[in-house]
Amino acid sequence: MTLRISRDSGRTWGKTMRVGEDGDLLDPDSPGGFPPHVYLGRTGRVARDVGLALRLAATSPAGDVAEELRERLRGHIGAYADAAEARARRLADGRARDIALGAVAHARAVAADPVHDPAANLRLLAAGARMVVRYASEGAGGGR
Repeated sequence: MTLRISRDSGRTWGKTMRVGEDGDLLDPDSPGGFPPHVYLGRTGRVARDVGLALRLAATSPAGDVAEELRERLRGHIGAYADAAEARARRLADGRARDIALGAVAHARAVAADPVHDPAANLRLLAAGARMVVRYASEGAGGGR
């Protein structure tokens, strides 16, 4: 399936956004796009979903595609939140630790909240997924 977004009531149309046969959203604006059979790795898929969520929040935050993306972002948060929290708890007491623990708690809360404002929800889920992956990756010896 393909989607095209118009920001001026149908006078002009943006680039086509494709949904692959496996139901995975593809990002035509990324360098080289995301061909259907490229393996991105888990953090690469999170980064792609975060970017796509921010674009959808600005263009079409409601509907089946946006809801599918919300579910994937919730899954990313769930998959990384425990490792991110463990990393945060290992930080020395202080501001950095409080910020990290707060970011993880907020990501979990947003993932559990019902959607009232679709655009804001996509943005908050994207930010939460980005933060928990960042903290979890640092905890595993990775960087930003």
